[in-house]
Amino acid sequence: MHSLLLLEISIVLLNCFYTQGLICPTDGLFSNPTDETTFYICSNSYPYLLNCPNGLIWSDEEKICQYPQNVLSTDKFEDIEPNGNVLLTDDGRVAKYISTKSEFTEVRGQRLYSSGTHKIHLKIDQIFDGEYGSWMFIGIISSKTRPYGSSHMSQSSYGWTIWENNKNMVYLNGRGEYNYRNYDNDIKTHDELILTIDCDKKQIRLWNNRTNKQYVIDQIDYAPLPWQLHINLGIKNDQIRILRS
Repeated sequence: MHSLLLLEISIVLLNCFYTQGLICPTDGLFSNPTDETTFYICSNSYPYLLNCPNGLIWSDEEKICQYPQNVLSTDKFEDIEPNGNVLLTDDGRVAKYISTKSEFTEVRGQRLYSSGTHKIHLKIDQIFDGEYGSWMFIGIISSKTRPYGSSHMSQSSYGWTIWENNKNMVYLNGRGEYNYRNYDNDIKTHDELILTIDCDKKQIRLWNNRTNKQYVIDQIDYAPLPWQLHINLGIKNDQIRILRS
């Protein structure tokens, strides 16, 4: 198998995967949901852990270790919301706000990002824009921060809002700033976005495929690593999706 040429020889049996409910769906190569620098190989229904060489991460689409800038994250949303405001579907890749109450509600990605550069391909399936305005937040947050509703106001929260009532709002360590680096709140329903998380530079970037605009937040000094994908929803039927490619 050609991809194994890029791997370290050492293999460790993943007994812990069984305790976490992860089993081999079939024989083959699969991503490790908790660590992009490793993956596992299933043989005769037994999973074995393999390490990518230093500086590389696993590409589940190509079934090979790659440089991080060439790999889209296989992140999924994590069910941390206790009030039933958000419904996760498509194996955790879709988050939809389903409550009739409009209140800030946090959604996070499962993966922890501690080093390197990672890209997450997102699609805005729906962002409501009507009588009650619009609201969505896209960014990162420290995994050390306790989840709560108004998570965008946490000190370790950094990202961009889609917010009709407060156009061009960016949150930096939980504090809102208008027109930060010329952000113009131009994200709409059906837009596809690439969120780049650069842990080494302490920087995040958001690129909009439709407008070909990229926005940057750097000097992220108040968000201890590891980071998580951080979404905040609050309007009924608003929906965001993590694309597989």
